[in-house]
Amino acid sequence: MPEIKQSMTEYATAHPKLKYSFFGGKGGVGKTVMAGVTAMHLAQTGKRTMLASTNPVHSLSGLLDQDVYGKPTAVTGIPNLWAYEIDPRRPSSAPSRTSSRKSAGSSSLPKSPPRQTAS
Repeated sequence: MPEIKQSMTEYATAHPKLKYSFFGGKGGVGKTVMAGVTAMHLAQTGKRTMLASTNPVHSLSGLLDQDVYGKPTAVTGIPNLWAYEIDPRRPSSAPSRTSSRKSAGSSSLPKSPPRQTAS
């Protein structure tokens, strides 16, 4: 993995048009579905979009009918949309306290990093 050269704060400051949407709530209220629909809409309107989930039951792969576990994956049939199921229980998937402050520039991201995030 290449050396990370800027903090998340520096990265966010350097990219002021980057936007994030977070979906939260109790289990079974439709967070994954709403995040997925929002991400698809943003991608279809031309915005590069990353849909990420830390739900350990792999509901994002089920929603998309495609394996998106473990790495950012281009969603089949939807240009501008990548999805990523992160396993928060795996140390290699969960950012460490140190790396979370410096995670910008990770080589695991797509070559064209998304501008919109829905999760």
